[in-house]
Amino acid sequence: MGIEPKVVTESEPISEIVKVTQPIGTKNVAGTQVNPATEDTLAGIGSIIAHASTTTPLGIDASWTSAVDSSLITGRLIGSVFADKAGTLYVEQSPDNTNWDVVDSYSISADAGIGFSVEKVAEYIRVRYVNSGVAQTVFRLYIWRRLRVR
Repeated sequence: MGIEPKVVTESEPISEIVKVTQPIGTKNVAGTQVNPATEDTLAGIGSIIAHASTTTPLGIDASWTSAVDSSLITGRLIGSVFADKAGTLYVEQSPDNTNWDVVDSYSISADAGIGFSVEKVAEYIRVRYVNSGVAQTVFRLYIWRRLRVR
């Protein structure tokens, strides 16, 4: 035996409508959880999480590659880079962690920094930096994952 649903035959004030909305993580009248998520599990949604970083200067024509991210909740990779020598930053994406088919590249001028933000469109994503023909003495690269907002 369940509770009979309320039949509405005319408009009700907003205060009545608020009573039927179910906040996250609450239970219905039968004691069943309406939404298994809680405020704690949703706290990270839309948040930024550190992914990788390096401050070790690169040698002549050397490169640095971040760890690969394959998390389904990553929506974007964002970051900043500064180098005292010219180089190129690549944000690479792959459907299979082998073929890096989608590539965003940024030319980095000597003694300059940029910020970048790239939407994740493939299952795998990584950042790679290739230095020029002159050894660096200063290099800072920081990468964060922006989580998808649901």
